[in-house]
Amino acid sequence: MANVLTVGIFNVSIVEIGEKYGNGAVNNYSEPLVVFHDNRFVRPDIGWVHGQQVSSYLVSTMLERNSRYGLNLDGGIPEWSVSASDMNKVSLWLNEYLLQSVEF
Repeated sequence: MANVLTVGIFNVSIVEIGEKYGNGAVNNYSEPLVVFHDNRFVRPDIGWVHGQQVSSYLVSTMLERNSRYGLNLDGGIPEWSVSASDMNKVSLWLNEYLLQSVEF
């Protein structure tokens, strides 16, 4: 499974526990993060390998959402909203990730 999903203008990445992301931040939460990046602004030279970071959420939070609605990532920037259809793609991708992450 790819560690980055593209939906619209966003690259969505999964940041594992203890992994660095963005400008050197570390995921110190007890579960992976889902990070949305604006892929129009890719700048590897400053750590934006997937684009400008817009918002991040815990995986569990993302999976609790109502499938009829999209997600507004930043109320001040209209383009930084994800449609319900694209959020459903993100949810399917996250469920595949979780299935592959389970140890038997």
